[in-house]
Amino acid sequence: MSMHERRSPACPPRRAGRAGAGAVRGLAMVVFAVSGTACYSYSAVRPAEVAPGQDVRVTVDASLAEAYEDVLGSTDRAWEGRVEDRGAESVVIAVPTSVHEGREGSRVLRQRVEVRNEEMLTLEARALDWRKTGAAVGLTGIAVAVAIVRGWTGLGGTGDEGPSEPGPQQIGPG
Repeated sequence: MSMHERRSPACPPRRAGRAGAGAVRGLAMVVFAVSGTACYSYSAVRPAEVAPGQDVRVTVDASLAEAYEDVLGSTDRAWEGRVEDRGAESVVIAVPTSVHEGREGSRVLRQRVEVRNEEMLTLEARALDWRKTGAAVGLTGIAVAVAIVRGWTGLGGTGDEGPSEPGPQQIGPG
């Protein structure tokens, strides 16, 4: 067959106006990913205001950060974690750490760290930010709706629709 001749397509060409199964699966994955997304903000609190189970971010002084460098695997002074216990003079926070396990990869463990009130530079409580979360979900919903409409109306063609009619065919040796 010469390069100027066409073969009839094995399958009928896709028609504009129908979203393919791949597009629907892709949109479903996006919707699933966004449904688990949330935006958080942090607000300053006093140590007496936090409760066990609450997610917090604490900034500690340099000496405490150095003392826990080997345990936490980092020299960061800002730690995020969950309050385990609160006393009059300190807060116990479970800080996530990563442990390397050779070829198997790594696991995230929680290291309990007691932070005395005088070692805290800042203490912030994490809270769901409804405005940011709503905006993110809303914008994603709009993008998904636009993609669906484009797929159904044929405005978002993939360029592989193929010829609308079969071209000339050659019968016999070429």
